[in-house]
Amino acid sequence: MKKILAALALTLFAVGAHAYAACDQITYQVDAWGNSVNKLVPPPSGCTGAQGLFLYDITTQQPKIYPFDSTLKISGGTFGVDSTALPSTPFNFAFPSTRTAALSTDLQSGTPTKATIITITPTCPAALSLSGGNTCAMELRMGASALTCSTGTVVLGWTNGNTGTLTIGLNTVQTIGSGGVLHLPINGHFILCPISGTFTVVTAVEQAIN
Repeated sequence: MKKILAALALTLFAVGAHAYAACDQITYQVDAWGNSVNKLVPPPSGCTGAQGLFLYDITTQQPKIYPFDSTLKISGGTFGVDSTALPSTPFNFAFPSTRTAALSTDLQSGTPTKATIITITPTCPAALSLSGGNTCAMELRMGASALTCSTGTVVLGWTNGNTGTLTIGLNTVQTIGSGGVLHLPINGHFILCPISGTFTVVTAVEQAIN
């Protein structure tokens, strides 16, 4: 009889040790010794709080209810994304705007907080004469911080050359301009680095991405 009373008292103590509340969930979990242990899993905000998913936390090795954020919902028994909570701004490009692009100078987009497409068209004259020719060359570098012409990654290059010599006739000069497109990440930097010849940036246009 004493053993029965002791067992009953122990059971009452174990039950009373848990602070149960309305809508609490109770699940069974097997411990390392093979014993079945009750686990109390309270909802995120009581009976009237946010809905959530019942999952197992591998870090704490405990069951847990994770509340939904504003973009997730259960409607009609179906789990999905609430389209009314998603951003309303569609993907789009801004209209192009002209900008300056000084050589050998660290540059950024006009709106660094947005990814931007920048189109640059430089020109450089390459002369061919009786004494010989020359070549123009320039590269564009990009990086995550302020740049010099020895840092960053080369992503574009331009070249224009007249080589050899004239045996007869007048001096000739060849000028070629071609556009290059740079996809600049958010807060990205770029720099135009002449290697040889004299370059002029004819046009520079950028389009931010919403």
